[in-house]
Amino acid sequence: MRREIAVILAVCASLGCHDRAYMCDDCTIAVKETARLEDSEAFPLSESLLVIAQGDRYYATTMVLPHAIAAFDRAGRLKAVHDKRGQGPGEFLRIGAIQPDGDSGVLALDLANSRFARFTRDLEVSEEGSLPVPVSHRGLARGAEGEYILAGPVAVDETVNVLHRVDREFRLLGSFAPVADGTQPIRIIGRGVDDDIWSVPYLTATLELWDPVTATLVRSLDYDPGWESQGSQADHVDAPPSDATPPRPAVLDVRQDGEGRLWLIERVPDARWRRAQITELSKRYDSRLVALDAETGRVVGRRTLDEFVVGWVGGSEICAVRLTALGEPVVTILEVRYTGPAH
Repeated sequence: MRREIAVILAVCASLGCHDRAYMCDDCTIAVKETARLEDSEAFPLSESLLVIAQGDRYYATTMVLPHAIAAFDRAGRLKAVHDKRGQGPGEFLRIGAIQPDGDSGVLALDLANSRFARFTRDLEVSEEGSLPVPVSHRGLARGAEGEYILAGPVAVDETVNVLHRVDREFRLLGSFAPVADGTQPIRIIGRGVDDDIWSVPYLTATLELWDPVTATLVRSLDYDPGWESQGSQADHVDAPPSDATPPRPAVLDVRQDGEGRLWLIERVPDARWRRAQITELSKRYDSRLVALDAETGRVVGRRTLDEFVVGWVGGSEICAVRLTALGEPVVTILEVRYTGPAH
């Protein structure tokens, strides 16, 4: 009888019918599931993926098929897959950054081939070209009209990170290095409200707003994350923890809304973490959404999610991943709303 109950619970968990814990730190952030991406043999999902929203579709890449990109409708049904591995035209090796392009297209950066590619809504390649500089994983953001911002090392074998402005054809317009000494390289960037770019030095609780056109620091915010800001570039954000210490917290993504709030996605140790070598992201980490006053850095809301949040999808949506009892990934799109008082 016990075995039968265990099997039923396992099946239930694999279908996603168990309760999901959205721990309410101060009840000022509401979270609601809006879609669940379809897992299939054509495009198997994993914990390591990138997802964006564009028009009436979601687009995703995953480390299971790092050369492929998939399109889903807003209900999460798989609609198209571009799956061509190689170094020739229309072929890719490692897509490490994606962004909406125009009204309905998708821009993707193949970091292994050092190329960019534009896709149509149905993932036909419409344009390809070479990247002018090395680019880090997720080091792509939209800049001013017709421009993009790239984050990457000065050279392939160096660690000092710089931000680059490029036009639509990826011609280099300018570069600057927010971090001069290389001890806290920039890898997380997000769009501000006036074409400015927010950057987050590695494993710190410092937020910097930059004007990429003039290469000037607009302002710097230090906020209280509730965890010690520490680490160096050697402490890779995805490195597995030792069996004696929990994984280090970190800021994974940042965006600014039009209502004076700066939103962060933090990675924090899982509440059930034990001294064990665990590789699954969703077992090692919880995720925490943090809303800040963009002018002062004051925390105005927090909410912890018992799953691994990959990043902002677009607008007010995020992508989250959790594993079922059978070890299968469940990828959901969640709508996030601030419900606290105006500030």
